[in-house]
Amino acid sequence: MKNTKHLVKFVREAVIKRKRERYVGYLVNKKGQTKFLAALDHDLLRDIDDSKAVNELSEKEWLMHGYFYSSQGAYDIPNKTITEAYEKAPWEGGWLILSESGGLGVYRPEGRIDGEIYIKL
Repeated sequence: MKNTKHLVKFVREAVIKRKRERYVGYLVNKKGQTKFLAALDHDLLRDIDDSKAVNELSEKEWLMHGYFYSSQGAYDIPNKTITEAYEKAPWEGGWLILSESGGLGVYRPEGRIDGEIYIKL
């Protein structure tokens, strides 16, 4: 992954305290990044800090520039908007869309069709 700054910010603030450094550690090399992408299927679901989840994003937030990450191997894919990334998201596997700043996320674990979690930091 070339651009991990927004991803590190997201992990440091959205993941529960006892798991944060583990996830940040995943981001420093290719092997760890593969583990991070695999964690999008299920592990990240139990490690998200519930206090960061919100019911929805505002229209303005959906229009922010976003990056797409998928357990299927796609990552660091820039999109003009979070909406654009969401519309392209596959039905298979877990995925995460982050705002450019890392302050917003849309996360869907594998098997949770229409079960996205909206995260604001």
